Amino acid sequence: ARAYLSPRGLGARKLFVIDDVANLRPDFEGVLDAFNRLDLRYEFPNGLRADRLTPGAIDRMRGRVSLLSLSAESANPRHLAGPIGKRQDPESVRTAVALAAQAGLPTMVHYIIGFPWETPADVNATLAMAWELFERHGARPAVQFATPLPGTELWDRCVAMGLVAPQTADSDP
Repeated sequence: ARAYLSPRGLGARKLFVIDDVANLRPDFEGVLDAFNRLDLRYEFPNGLRADRLTPGAIDRMRGRVSLLSLSAESANPRHLAGPIGKRQDPESVRTAVALAAQAGLPTMVHYIIGFPWETPADVNATLAMAWELFERHGARPAVQFATPLPGTELWDRCVAMGLVAPQTADSDP
């Protein structure tokens, strides 16, 4: 019965872990060990935090993930600490990408541009970081535009700034 309950017992060969930040778990490396013991391949398409990615985790993922997805968001540490709320140093992204490249793991780094508080210099710094990591380590940039969605903090900020109309009771969510 236990084999049936395991991913392998169900016929799974590859798992897609859809989690906002899977490596926030204190037992993340233990989870990787469990996946590896089951001889599974796996992906974290939503991106992992670079500042929580250890060399041990990168080593465990070698040969198991086709693409290591990291979330940088911005090159501006003040924006990451403040309005974005990620509280991650952009240098940790550079370090994680370099470690992944040394381990032979292809990487993709997520960036977001167009926050309402950004200046053109902020956007250019983020794009420059994306280009730098691509040129230096082959990290594929995934650049998205900041999109305020109803019910999010970004939406509320944009409403307060007069950039989007507030929702009314009969508005579509």
